[in-house]
Amino acid sequence: MQGRGGCIGKPGCAHSLLIPLIRPMEPSGAICLGLTPGGQQSARAAVPSTAGSRLVNRLRCGARPGAMGSPQDGAYLLLSQHASGFMVSQVLFAACELGVFDLLAEAPGPLDATAIAEGLGTSSRGTERLLEACVPLQLLDVDTRGERDPYLAIFRSGLPASIAAVGILYISVYRNSGLASAFLTRLGPRSQRAMLLYLGRTTYRCWAHLAEAVRQGGNQYPRAFGVPAGDLWAAIYRGPVPGLRGCSGLLELDSPRRLSQGSPSPVPGARVACHTCQTFGSAALHPRSPGERLQFTRGLQEVWSVEGRRVLTAFDLSAFPRICDLGGGSGALAKECAALYPQCRVTVFDLLEVVQAAETHFSLPRGEQVVFHAALLFGTRSGGHWLDGQAGRGARHGGRHPAEGAAGSVAGDFFQDPLPEADLYILARVLHDWAEDKCSRLLARVHQACRPGGGVLVVESLLDEDRRGPLTTLLFSLNMLVQAEGQERTPSQYRRLLAAAGFPRFRFQRTGGTYDAILAGK
Repeated sequence: MQGRGGCIGKPGCAHSLLIPLIRPMEPSGAICLGLTPGGQQSARAAVPSTAGSRLVNRLRCGARPGAMGSPQDGAYLLLSQHASGFMVSQVLFAACELGVFDLLAEAPGPLDATAIAEGLGTSSRGTERLLEACVPLQLLDVDTRGERDPYLAIFRSGLPASIAAVGILYISVYRNSGLASAFLTRLGPRSQRAMLLYLGRTTYRCWAHLAEAVRQGGNQYPRAFGVPAGDLWAAIYRGPVPGLRGCSGLLELDSPRRLSQGSPSPVPGARVACHTCQTFGSAALHPRSPGERLQFTRGLQEVWSVEGRRVLTAFDLSAFPRICDLGGGSGALAKECAALYPQCRVTVFDLLEVVQAAETHFSLPRGEQVVFHAALLFGTRSGGHWLDGQAGRGARHGGRHPAEGAAGSVAGDFFQDPLPEADLYILARVLHDWAEDKCSRLLARVHQACRPGGGVLVVESLLDEDRRGPLTTLLFSLNMLVQAEGQERTPSQYRRLLAAAGFPRFRFQRTGGTYDAILAGK
């Protein structure tokens, strides 16, 4: 017998006689009691067996046993799964945001729904349903424990002896699955929690406007956050605004008044109202908790904790003594590169704000092998606001601004300012952000700075040449539509871009992971 509301077994099973008696007194997390054919107690959890998983999967989508016999039925089942896909994502995002996996990781043993709700400060009603949904998604494992139920004792005299002797109510207790332990706890060495939180809080909101993105052919930051469509990083790297303290409320466009004279407005003349604190400010700079810059940077660090070694060993990079990771964030990929190729010296080039956040919140590589070059430009690319690395004050500068960063950093913009000289440049998840003209412009600048005999390592998720897959990459390409201005590309498309920039020696390698590697030489 399995299932919370009844038996999946023979018609007329005696177990069903007890279900009306249990249900009125059923506590949070209870499932139907179990009996063996001989009437003995069974502590089986309400988890489908391997043999029955196909049946349970069909039941999960609303199908009845034996009802899916035609191709049309199969197509409808597939449609139902597609339509509810966003619910699966939100179960994952919500469980991460609420701290379900961290709570269970720190608990001395499995917990029932009531204990989890108390630990999270959530409703028992909502918590129980979230936990139940996590089990078939393989995010949680569930066991049962038996407790004597005095309610059943009242009816023992009128029941068969084999049933009356039981009087046990089984309570569901939950623990992290292997998947959750590996990837979803805050302190796990391969945790993906920060990236999942970023996807749930930022990317998910952009995807709500996918239809409009297809109509317009552009990203949806104006609709989702009220920031300019042309400033890709304004939504990701937005910081606090004076007068808006610690609010994490939802935003929507409101009256066309500026916050203050000289403050950048996300859309010409546009301001936003916060639903939580009812204050006004620029959506591009509205503080959220945690900050999007830190969330995104930590998320990328998590991605490279899983994918970094694969992409860096797709080719032997030991022949390149000086390596520069453009847009290298917290230095996670650089650290991996330095560990794999100890004879190489790696330079990380990124925005000054990113490097400063990395110094505060991450363990940065130290010593001669890894060096940081920091760049900062806020606003437009011509005549924008530079922030001084020492005092944090806004100031206008032309060309380069020698800001002091955590590692003697030099300010710049990789589309405008001189790049550090290197034998190999790593562009990991960079080119897919940009349209063809900007990719060509960046690659030409890389070619100019690259030493003779050097090259470029491009790390991206590669489409098949017929553009029919992989599905993950096709979805990533749609994500570039709603969040950026670029796209995912085929190897041939990258070959043409690189050859036109002066890197004709082209090789690519499928890694078996999410991201693939391209090595192109001068």
